[in-house]
Amino acid sequence: MEAKKVLIPLKPIYQRKGIVFHQALATAIRPEGTGEQSSPSVDFTYTDEQPRGETGSLTYDYLINATGHS
Repeated sequence: MEAKKVLIPLKPIYQRKGIVFHQALATAIRPEGTGEQSSPSVDFTYTDEQPRGETGSLTYDYLINATGHS
């Protein structure tokens, strides 16, 4: 089956609901936070076309860690 028949762009769906969506590879998940940050956080590398390869870290209230193949 062709990818275009089963792939759904999620970013526009989440944007309509006011949810921030990051298409990225999680490199570290810290549910207990870090020494400097008590909130849960995740380090990541963007896999989206535009910021591809850029890294970041953010805190979260809820984290969806979805595995898949691209």
